[in-house]
Amino acid sequence: MFVMGIGKKMTPRAFVNACEVFLFTENFTSNQKPRPTTSTKPSTPQKEDESDPIRLLESAWEMASGDDGWAVLSDLGNALRKLDPSFDPRTYGHNQLLKLIQAHKDKFRVRGLNREGPSSAIFVTTKENNS
Repeated sequence: MFVMGIGKKMTPRAFVNACEVFLFTENFTSNQKPRPTTSTKPSTPQKEDESDPIRLLESAWEMASGDDGWAVLSDLGNALRKLDPSFDPRTYGHNQLLKLIQAHKDKFRVRGLNREGPSSAIFVTTKENNS
């Protein structure tokens, strides 16, 4: 059975994790501002995974990457949902996963954006893996 949840950020983590997909209602507002992804001290305490997606993105990349060290963007998205059912790039101020990845050029590389050739897939690798 497919389980989808919708709720606020205060929803208990156990409930969020029990869902295959969980959407935060705060992500539906149109005036989203990017969350800080640097290590500045916030005025209110936040969970590390809420302010910086790097660890989650790296874990998902490890799950989705092939022998060549590249992961298809859609596979990366699926791995992110498996790791965190509430994952949404809008939480980090980006309306698409690709834009979130591109915002972290110091950690990730992207190829396949020109859409030339037989495949139009977009691939992602880490800078450490493909230096």
